[in-house]
Amino acid sequence: MKNLIWGFVLSAAVLTVGCAVKPDLTPPPDRRVTIAADLASDVAITGIRCVRGTGGCLNFQAEAVNHTTSDCGVEWRIAWLDASGIEIESVTGVWRKLMISPQDIVALTATATTPAAVDFRFYLRKLRR
Repeated sequence: MKNLIWGFVLSAAVLTVGCAVKPDLTPPPDRRVTIAADLASDVAITGIRCVRGTGGCLNFQAEAVNHTTSDCGVEWRIAWLDASGIEIESVTGVWRKLMISPQDIVALTATATTPAAVDFRFYLRKLRR
């Protein structure tokens, strides 16, 4: 009887500890996304999608969220990569300026200029004046 009670107590302790540990459900960071360290606590990228459009070119979209209580100026760019991982020179690869209002969510979109683009790198930094 003593062993039965001890076994019950031990089982309850193991179950309690197992239930107390919450799994981390946040997705791993996307290695194709680079956010400047001085901006990472102010602006988050909450979703990234990249699909091949009807013309064969990649279409990119990301949502940026301003977590601060003031306007946040950012610059962002997309580097399109070919099958070898080499950056494709493109007019869409320039830094684009954007002001994000407090607590606002904005969609950042771009389309590759050639069907040769098979991947991308996304860069986000504070607005340079």
